[in-house]
Amino acid sequence: QAMLLPACRASLVRLAEAMEGTDGPAERDALIAGVTRADSAVRNACLAALDFADLTGLDHSAELWLNVGGVGAVALEENAVLARTLWTDNGLEIGPELIADIVPFLNHQALEIRSCAARSIALSIKDVGEDQGDLVGTALALLQDAYGRWYISLEPEYDRFGLVVPGTQHRVDIAEARVAVGDALLHLAPLLTSAGQVRDLVHFLVHKRVLGERSEAVRSAMLAAGAQAVASHGAKWSDDVLPVLEAFLAERDEGTAAYDYIREGVVVLLGRLAQHLPDTAEGRVADAVDQLVATLPTPAEAVQSAVAECLPPLAKRITDDHFGRVAAAIMASALTGESYSQRRGGAYGLAGMIKGRGLAALKKLQIIDQLRDACEDKKVYQRRQGALFAFETLSATMGRLFEPYIIQFIPTLLTLFSDSNASVREAALDTARVIMGNISGHGVKLILP
Repeated sequence: QAMLLPACRASLVRLAEAMEGTDGPAERDALIAGVTRADSAVRNACLAALDFADLTGLDHSAELWLNVGGVGAVALEENAVLARTLWTDNGLEIGPELIADIVPFLNHQALEIRSCAARSIALSIKDVGEDQGDLVGTALALLQDAYGRWYISLEPEYDRFGLVVPGTQHRVDIAEARVAVGDALLHLAPLLTSAGQVRDLVHFLVHKRVLGERSEAVRSAMLAAGAQAVASHGAKWSDDVLPVLEAFLAERDEGTAAYDYIREGVVVLLGRLAQHLPDTAEGRVADAVDQLVATLPTPAEAVQSAVAECLPPLAKRITDDHFGRVAAAIMASALTGESYSQRRGGAYGLAGMIKGRGLAALKKLQIIDQLRDACEDKKVYQRRQGALFAFETLSATMGRLFEPYIIQFIPTLLTLFSDSNASVREAALDTARVIMGNISGHGVKLILP
């Protein structure tokens, strides 16, 4: 069938050319419908044929404009050029109605159409030039509304007699459409024109619980959109966005998986936003570090890992005294925390802070000596376990820079493999896996007898 595509395309174009001047709305609409087909070759043929159709009766065409969003593959980019040429030659207009008509295509069955639609919304705003604010606000509102419509409950509904309402059973989750909404927000994020719009987007992601929704793919897409908004506008409007994130962190932990997902996203956004604070805002940076450290005991390793990734650039910007206090508190949490999550979180936090300041901080704060002493504490197993967590996270975070300390630590690690406590033995095994995954060939030679 692929061999017939060139001939079919040429035939369709010749037919359209033969009908030029005599075609009506029915022929035009048939070709426009074809530019939203899943196959890019079919879309290409219809776009080429539309060059001979009468489009003067249209103010705009969502089907035509969404093809402008095609990038990557040669066929998609060729379609984008054809669509934009048709748009310009026929004097079609960009406005709120166009964006409203494109949004439903985010729920199209074909991935290519959803991706093109997601990009085309931002492209339509870019093409307007000046006075983009109103269009951006319209797009932001339409995308948030679309997400609300497409996030449906998968549980059946019951009437007052306890019977299942027909049509509410076996609902299918349309997560792909919500991913497309996230992609559209990602492309829209750099175009936000006011602090209110940035704050509105972050509020939608956090306080509308979008970052905690059930689909991992949607969460990733939405977090990427939020991160892009922070990266694009954090330096200018950090004072407006920061309270939105701080308000969530001040809430009581709900103890649910969804809450942990949101908290992880908020930590990532807060860490990235704090990097945009001006050099004169040392106090704000210090407060951000304290808030991130305060989230370390959260019993979700994804949150703790996210904090560790955010801490290094911030650790460089705080004073030595503050760094020393934070490092001491984290070390105490890692070695003497009452719960597993406190010790694990302390280890992650320690790794993040040390990565920010470098190996010199290890020597200055005598971190290795403290961890060795904890490993040799025969009375309190929590100290041995916490020290192993710290060696694991430091090795994973610092990589081969931490290798000299690892080689010295191997005899102690081998001893802990036979510890009387099962939790310590398990921690020793996990630490060994990470160490051996990061060690160099030279290090292996030094370790082997």
